Amino acid sequence: NVSRVTFTVGAPGATAEVWTAGSSVTSLPSVSNSAPPGFVKQGTKTNVGSSVEVTFAKSVNTRYVMVWFTSLPHQDAGQFSSAGYRDSLANVKIFS
Repeated sequence: NVSRVTFTVGAPGATAEVWTAGSSVTSLPSVSNSAPPGFVKQGTKTNVGSSVEVTFAKSVNTRYVMVWFTSLPHQDAGQFSSAGYRDSLANVKIFS
């Protein structure tokens, strides 16, 4: 069972959603511009800081957890990248 997800992002300002798969999902589907079939949104965090915590309203039994960025912060050009909308995801922890 999963009841909480924490993670860090590289740049503040994003909007991130956490989704979980229902028991009918037995393999990871592809994702395009909408939630994959069988996934349920567990929470949304807007204008996130560097550390993010999403606590579910109810613990769920799931095989897959998806963190989905629906809005990204603009970042200036760096040594290895051009300016644009992007972020990074790290230190993902899933709690029961």
